[in-house]
Order: sequence, then structure tokens, then C-alpha cells
Amino acid sequence: FFLLSGGGNDLLGDSFKLFLDDYTPGIPGQEPERFLKDNFEGFMETIGVYYQSIFKRAKKYHDDFGLQVLVHGYDFIIPYEKSKRGGWVGKYMEKKKIEDQLDKQALINYILKRFHTVLSSLVDSFSYVHFVPTQGTLPVDRNYWADEIHPTDEGFRLVAQKFSKKIQALSTPPIP
Repeated sequence: FFLLSGGGNDLLGDSFKLFLDDYTPGIPGQEPERFLKDNFEGFMETIGVYYQSIFKRAKKYHDDFGLQVLVHGYDFIIPYEKSKRGGWVGKYMEKKKIEDQLDKQALINYILKRFHTVLSSLVDSFSYVHFVPTQGTLPVDRNYWADEIHPTDEGFRLVAQKFSKKIQALSTPPIP
């Protein structure tokens, strides 16, 4: 099994500011795409191309050894209300005057749902690639997050259980 976990830092790290647009008035928590530049969809397509490239490279190992590739999206992180602790995404949103917590959360959820859709649709073209749905795994509770984008040990345990279940289902014979 090859567990591929990538794109989180690309989506929510320094690159986040590249597709984040200035604040546009609206109903808090509604139409979060209003905060994204036109280059966001191109960015998502590029991530999809990178993943496809990795999947294609893994084919040799699938053919030779029966390798199975597991990928996942990301759970719905909770952006900091204020970036006083540094953070990953809150500071970029605040620089663009996106300060309402409902807007911040809606924007992050929109981006992560879009990432989830891109990845889950790619795996259909590869019989040896499997999507592990992890969105909604962690409770909406800061106690499960070490920072804005990384779960605590308990949060990672919950995500790991999803991977373990998928590995179990794909194993022949099942792993005891």
C-alpha cells in the first residue's frame, strides 16, 4: 500500500495567498467563492495533473507487486479567529480583510470540498487507486486540531482508522 497525502500545504500554505482575493461584501458564510481569484480553478486542475502523474508512475509497481494507492482529501479545518498564534490560513484571509469567522470557515470548506471532488473523481480512472473519504471525520472542536491544519494525535488516530478500514477491505486475505 502507498498512502499518498499531498496538496494540503499547496492549498493552505503560502500558495493560499496566490488565489485569495480581496474582501467582497456579502452575507457572512454565503458564496465563499467570491473571495477567490479566477486562477483558483486552474490551480485545482494543476493539483489534479500532479496526482495523475503520481498515479501513472505507481502503475509499474502495481503491475509488478500489486501496489494499491490510497489518497484522501482533508477534513474541515477550523481557521483561527485571529492570527495571533501565527496560523496557516487566518493570517492570509485577514490581510485580504476577510475577518468574519463564518466567511473564513465557508471559504475553507469550499476549497476543501473542491479538492475532495478533484481527487475523488481522479481515482475512477485507475483501478489500483482508492479514495479514502476523511471529511467529517474530526469533530468540529479545536481539541482535535494542533493548529489550523494539523490534527492532534487523537485527530490523526481517527483519520488513521479510516485508512486502516480501507486497507483491511483491500487486503487478500484480510489482515487479522
